[in-house]
Formats: sequence, structure tokens, C-alpha cells
Amino acid sequence: MPRPITKHARSEEWKPVTVIEMKKFLGLIFVTGRVQKPKLELYWSMRGIFQIQIFPQTMSKNRFQLVQSYLHFSDNNAAGTNEDRLYKIRTILDIVVNNFRTNYIPDRVISLDESVLGWRGRLRFCVYNPGKITKYGILVQMVCESSTGYICNLQIYDGKCGPLTGMVGFLLEPYEGKGYQLYQDNYYNSVHHKNELLQKLIRVCGTIRVNRVLPKDMIEEAKKLKKGGGHFS
Repeated sequence: MPRPITKHARSEEWKPVTVIEMKKFLGLIFVTGRVQKPKLELYWSMRGIFQIQIFPQTMSKNRFQLVQSYLHFSDNNAAGTNEDRLYKIRTILDIVVNNFRTNYIPDRVISLDESVLGWRGRLRFCVYNPGKITKYGILVQMVCESSTGYICNLQIYDGKCGPLTGMVGFLLEPYEGKGYQLYQDNYYNSVHHKNELLQKLIRVCGTIRVNRVLPKDMIEEAKKLKKGGGHFS
């Protein structure tokens, strides 16, 4: 049974959000990504070492936290019939990814890799990798422009292990037939995968695992190499 709302509860201060107010809220969210602090409250601190005037000038801390608490992108009534684990953010996620893909044309050199968004909350597709700086979080696979780091395309791993080729195909589809040069690590690289991309006019450079069905002459050459001391051409 839900708790009754008390007279002085913060939710009693709620009022509808305007379009301008939502733009201000999202703008402040973007700033937190550029100027990082250990706690959200510190963005409204008046102490000299923490003070960032744009936050209190744009929106009060209480109003920001209220909007953050009630911000929602999906219909909870459809949760029981939706198999998409990202359904709560699917609408906004598709818009953002489409904008990444269509509003900017990257330079010729791109990279395919993954990143982890730090998260320790309750989420069934959180990943754990003890070898990473961010050990717990949400895995995001992405294509980036090498010179700037701009994210050209991305896909969030939702715990459903589909074919690796399908995921790579989705990420690289906008760059087929355009002569791009792709850099990737040995998780994505293979001779078969490389040949498929070459047919789509995407040249590939990257490390490769010996167990990825290498030609015999390459295996023999690999035995002669010292760690960090050579490469195949």
C-alpha cells in the first residue's frame, strides 16, 4: 500500500513543466557531463570552490530534483506486454541515435569499440568487468570518429546476446560503400568479418585472435612475433 503524501512532502510543490523549463533542465544535465562533481547538490553550492553560477541562475535545486524524479518516457501500463528491456527509454534513445547518425558526417577514419556507463543500481543487464576502470555499469557499443571522439552510432547492450555480426552490421551500416577506414580490437576482428567489410568498401585495421580461423601462413608468421614487437601488413 503506497504511503500517504504528507502536507510538507516535496511532491506537493509539483507543477506542470513547460517546454522552456524542460530545455533548461536538459541543458543543465549536459553541463554536469562537462563539469563533474561527486554529488548533485554541489552544483548549487555557494562555496567558492564548488560554485557554478549557471545552475542556481537557471533553476532551483528543488525544482531540478523534482523534474528529475518524475521524468518519464514510457507508458508503464504497456510494461507487461513489452519484451524490449529498454522500452522505458526506447523512444528518446531512437531519436538521439538517429540524430547522431544523420546530423554529422565523420571523417574517413572511425573506430568501433565499447564503453561502460557507471551504474550500481538495480538493472538486470548491468555488466561487471574487473579489468576496467568502471567495473559496474551499462555496456554501450559504439562507432566514433577517431580524430574527435564524436559518437556516430551506438547500441546499448540489454543482456540479450544476439549475433555479433548483427550488432556490428547495425553500427556500421551508415558507412558502407563510402571508403571509410575502421579501427577495432580483437573482440570484433576476424578474417571473415574483415572480408565482408572490404566488400562494403570499409577497410579494417586491428588486432586479431589466433583462434579466429587465420590462414596457415599468418599463423606461422604469428609464432615468430614477440609481444608488442610486430604486426601483419
